[in-house]
Amino acid sequence: MQGTEHCKNDFLPALYIIQKGQVRLTYNKDLLSPNACSLLSVHPEQGEHDQDKNEYVVELTEGSHFGEWTLLGEHINSLCAVSIGDVVERCS
Repeated sequence: MQGTEHCKNDFLPALYIIQKGQVRLTYNKDLLSPNACSLLSVHPEQGEHDQDKNEYVVELTEGSHFGEWTLLGEHINSLCAVSIGDVVERCS
């Protein structure tokens, strides 16, 4: 995966585990469902917050994961995931 992007109005179809590389997540915490909010609650203090857009930006590294809310049947379109350089991921 190089330069791959899933953004707003696209649904992340699976749980992603980053085996190699980094992924940048951008999301509006106010627009997330309660299930995703609890799953993403550990990330804001690791990243940046743009108060004008009310967006959080987090860079996840090897061993990190995202998209676990899809396992609960949640479909979230207020999140943007972009690979930073070469990324090896595993989808479930």
